[in-house]
Amino acid sequence: MSTHKTLMFHPSGENLSVSAMQEWHIVVSDDATAAERYAAEEFEKWFSQATGLTLGLKAQRGDPNRGHITISGSVDLGDEDIEIVVEGGQVQINGGRPRGTLYAVYQFLEELVGIRFLTAEHTHIPDASTLDIPCGSYTYSPPFSFRWSYYQENSEVPEFAAKRKVNTVTDADNLGGKTQQQLINHSFHALVPYGTYGENHPEYYALVDGKRDTDTHRGGPQLCVTNPEVIDVAAESAIQQLSERPEATNISVSQADTAAYCRCEICEALNEAEDSPKLDADALLTEFVNLHYETAAPPILEYITYLHDNVELRSLHPRCFLTPEDVGLDAESTQVIFDYFQRALALAEKSEIRARVEKAAIPAYKAMIVAGGEMPSEKRQTLIEEYMALCERYNMSHASETQTAEAYFEELRNQYF
Repeated sequence: MSTHKTLMFHPSGENLSVSAMQEWHIVVSDDATAAERYAAEEFEKWFSQATGLTLGLKAQRGDPNRGHITISGSVDLGDEDIEIVVEGGQVQINGGRPRGTLYAVYQFLEELVGIRFLTAEHTHIPDASTLDIPCGSYTYSPPFSFRWSYYQENSEVPEFAAKRKVNTVTDADNLGGKTQQQLINHSFHALVPYGTYGENHPEYYALVDGKRDTDTHRGGPQLCVTNPEVIDVAAESAIQQLSERPEATNISVSQADTAAYCRCEICEALNEAEDSPKLDADALLTEFVNLHYETAAPPILEYITYLHDNVELRSLHPRCFLTPEDVGLDAESTQVIFDYFQRALALAEKSEIRARVEKAAIPAYKAMIVAGGEMPSEKRQTLIEEYMALCERYNMSHASETQTAEAYFEELRNQYF
């Protein structure tokens, strides 16, 4: 059965009480890898903070009558596979090499203890001193071997990335290094080049607005992905590339991130039929917001709901590199959003919560500046000054993907001061 989270759980019908673990110790062998030893240290640190128990590290089990937590790696498992066994007198946390053991520890701490690694600076640690852990086996084999969340904090704090199982940002041995797979890119145009096939086989390319696309900009044109001949040509191209690069562990077979995908009858049927496995996104979002913003959470949740409802109400479909109009931002909606954050700031009872709300409010300030409509120049200047101060306080380096914050500040100064 599933834990309704990540791990698959096979129960044995008993519970392990944390209160019975006071005399236990953590076993990690002398020949453990750097990542496995770090995993043991991380377990000791976070488990102690949650339970109040101080469990020392040992290289071997010792007293057979004393409970223990064994943290180890195995070459017989996949790189990031997880195997956890919880019994009345022992816990075994086992993972594949090089990263599986570290990820197993973090998954144990999250799912079985209730710790939440929310941001690099904020870890939610519950009181687990009276916790009962269901006995049995817990396993997991990740379906994706390449995970890269395009989020600045992951790159700046690789220790946090490891907690989130992002396996693409660091070569550090104690964090298990990174996957050998490479980032994918827009490759349809290289697999079935338009210059080679376009003139004689326009049917190989996407049907958009009733005609075959011929636009070669932005990685186009996209392919008619249900055409059997296209599949054959693309497969042959991919095989040739792999043959030329025997050291490669993956190859990109990826469409461009534009909306000019094929709408022929067969492709469109596939577009409508395909779906993805669903997590309870609302539950995950609500948990994060409540834990991270505490007393200030209600208006932030209202803001998120409003933002999505506003897009849906206007029948909008935001694209990459969106504009305010793409998400329905105008003078009225930006003021509503800005007010949500002002309410959240008023509800923040602690300085660290206020800082989190201020950081989250930066986009609301920018929305007011660029889409807030007509307003007195003094009010706009105050908004801009507060916006720039917040950006500097929270080390925001860019105003957009292609514009630095300082360049944008200079643009605002020239335009409004």
